[in-house]
Amino acid sequence: MLLKIHPKFESHQVAIAEYIEHFDTSGILFVDGQRNKIKLFELGTTTINVKSFKVPNFINRIAYRFFRKSKARRSFEFANLLLEKGILTPQPIAFAEDVETFGFGRSFYICEHLKVDLTFRELVEIDNYPDYQNILHQFMQFCFCCTKRELNF
Repeated sequence: MLLKIHPKFESHQVAIAEYIEHFDTSGILFVDGQRNKIKLFELGTTTINVKSFKVPNFINRIAYRFFRKSKARRSFEFANLLLEKGILTPQPIAFAEDVETFGFGRSFYICEHLKVDLTFRELVEIDNYPDYQNILHQFMQFCFCCTKRELNF
């Protein structure tokens, strides 16, 4: 398994590797989605989340192995880029990829866990959410400013 850790967290390499290795049997389940799972772990005094991506289908196993970066790697790289550009996002900690000879297996993205007042999912699923229009408008402005052209991706 390939494990890439942010320089700030290299001293926690053993713990991070153990969280990934024992993901199925440890941690506190935070999200149990159809495609991905997120579990919470303690890393020193910081709560982190470890996202396990669904194993891709046969064609994508080949694509992620030879032609495309994994979702976990892209999450890690884009989070670092956003921070470099001054856009706040949870601190990326690591990503891991189970790379096989002729395919791609599981992958994991690890980042700081933040407690938030509102998620986008809550905004769009809760009927008559207070100040819905204003929040959605501000979110859309943020997304527009974060185009590849604006951030020089």
